[in-house]
Amino acid sequence: DQHLKHWVWLILVVVLVVGVRWWLKRRGKKKPDHQA
Repeated sequence: DQHLKHWVWLILVVVLVVGVRWWLKRRGKKKPDHQA
């Protein structure tokens, strides 16, 4: 079903963005310069 595939991709993108942002925040902890 095409509609279901659309939702799967949407969730995948959201999870990827959240994961990358969390990883960058966790990785950026080492540096003193933190930009919100």
